[in-house]
Amino acid sequence: MTISRIAKIIFLTILAFTTRTFATDDIFPLQQIRPGLTGVGFTVFDNDSIESFEVEVLDVIRGFFPGRPLIVVQLHGKKAEHVGVAAGMSGSPIFFDGRLAGALAYGFGNFMKDPIAGVTPIEQMLSIFQKEKHRRQEAPHLSITKNIQLNRSYFSYQKISYRDLVSVLNTTPITNAGFRPIKTPLLISGFSSQVLQKMTSLFDDTGFELSAAGAMLSKSEVKNVRLQPGEAVCAVLVGGDYDISALGTVTFSDRKKILAFGHPLFASGPVSLPMAKGHVITTLSSLASSNKFGTAGKIIGAIRQDRSTGIMGIIGAAPEVIPVDVTFTSPVAPTKKYHFQLSGDRSHFSYLPVFLWMTLVNSIESARLANGDFALQLKGKIDIKNHDAVIFNNFYAGGGVGFYGGTGQDMPEAAFDVAMSLNAVLVNEFLIPKVEKVSLHFQAIPGTKSAVIKKIFTDKIRVREGDTLSVIFSIKPYHGEEFQMSKKLILPQRLQQKNLTILAGSGQYISQSEFHSGLMDPQPENFEQIVEILNKRRQNNCLYIQLREQIPGTKLQGKTFQAVPPSILGQISSRNDGKKSSSVRDRILGEKSIIADFAIQGGKTITLEVKK
Repeated sequence: MTISRIAKIIFLTILAFTTRTFATDDIFPLQQIRPGLTGVGFTVFDNDSIESFEVEVLDVIRGFFPGRPLIVVQLHGKKAEHVGVAAGMSGSPIFFDGRLAGALAYGFGNFMKDPIAGVTPIEQMLSIFQKEKHRRQEAPHLSITKNIQLNRSYFSYQKISYRDLVSVLNTTPITNAGFRPIKTPLLISGFSSQVLQKMTSLFDDTGFELSAAGAMLSKSEVKNVRLQPGEAVCAVLVGGDYDISALGTVTFSDRKKILAFGHPLFASGPVSLPMAKGHVITTLSSLASSNKFGTAGKIIGAIRQDRSTGIMGIIGAAPEVIPVDVTFTSPVAPTKKYHFQLSGDRSHFSYLPVFLWMTLVNSIESARLANGDFALQLKGKIDIKNHDAVIFNNFYAGGGVGFYGGTGQDMPEAAFDVAMSLNAVLVNEFLIPKVEKVSLHFQAIPGTKSAVIKKIFTDKIRVREGDTLSVIFSIKPYHGEEFQMSKKLILPQRLQQKNLTILAGSGQYISQSEFHSGLMDPQPENFEQIVEILNKRRQNNCLYIQLREQIPGTKLQGKTFQAVPPSILGQISSRNDGKKSSSVRDRILGEKSIIADFAIQGGKTITLEVKK
């Protein structure tokens, strides 16, 4: 009997057991798998058509993972040998003697001449169904260490690169035998080729491979949906006007429930992630790493489990989502509105900021390429149930550097600020927030609107209590003439020190000074302080003047206490009741700001002599 004839018989068997309860007779026991055993695998290579390929067992590695073996196979057949172990084949079911043995799940590096792969035994995948029965007793696994570190850097105005943000995605280390999970294609729909090309390198150290994908012409409601073993399935991370979906293959189907991938997506445990039927157009062959090229269809259910041996989904289940509305206005183009949804499940909170940032960068950068160079005004908010909203009101300079040349006060920085604010809200040490909606309005302002402070000076350096003082800024805009702006200050009465300090400059200059002098703590004490810190972030297009007096104090539980007697300071610093305290050396007497038409850079500290 030919292999093609055997494959047809096995495929008919697949269709049979997907319409009835799965029995133990339908699986091929791991104990019976031996080197030299041949079988058949199923996957989609082209045009949504399930095709077969041959497999030969090379060996079974016992204890490949703690308590888990791995079946090592070699793929045979014209297409399998041509494309190798391609990204997106994760979950392809493997059969011996007409019985399901496992899922193709692991590859052996890049540039392999022979398609060698690892198969996750089906017995280990079936145990995921038992996990679903106890999902209420189990919290999802959250890998948040990197997110918390990013929040603290963001609060203290330290430089964070785009790669730092993407690094929160799980990396995929090589195992002790050289195998690693087959890369998962991230099907990206609606993105410009320039943005996608730039982002691709940021995902090199992750288990994902970015793949441009077109949107389906129609996503009309599909009735009586079924997913068969060998078909493509997608975990939808962003859905709507833009799609970002992780593509894999169905291993097993039992009426409304499916198992897929054979390895984890994020290894988050119990989840609620939108699930869609995948559509494979073709498989792109590459000496380095082949991958499936396709699209995600309409959401048909929810992925409910994300485990080390695969994912489990239920057709018809309702996933949780966070709606995002984006409006883009420009004086030279029609208003554009975008609507999309992020996965709203807690288990993916640490990853959502990455995908939100990607989507916003694409929206803004595409508009700039179409309309020429412009600056950007951002207004909007993050609505949080039972808490104050996070408010956005900031200005970004524009310029030719942008996302294609690095970081800076530019359009991608607007997307970055939104993503980092969402990161701070979702990933915190105090509570599990309910984000109800993200609403954003970007307004384009033609031209590059950046400026550098060349000089800062005052009209006097010796002052008295209650004096009126002028602070003058000399500002040099990009491609513009230098000009001056000034602000009058009325000094307070009853000054305690012989000297006053004026800090004048950009919002970043003032905020960084507050951090270094202990006036700003990047480690909030509760969730309300997180929202307060985000809402107090200074604007890029403002000149700030801050008046300080050098008076030692302490910061306790997020509140600053100054002019504290030395004896009390000693008691606070030596207390051991778990309440965090830190010393501060300055007292802020007041702050003024001037709104400018430019994003400002630079600053200066001026010392004034107080005459009694």
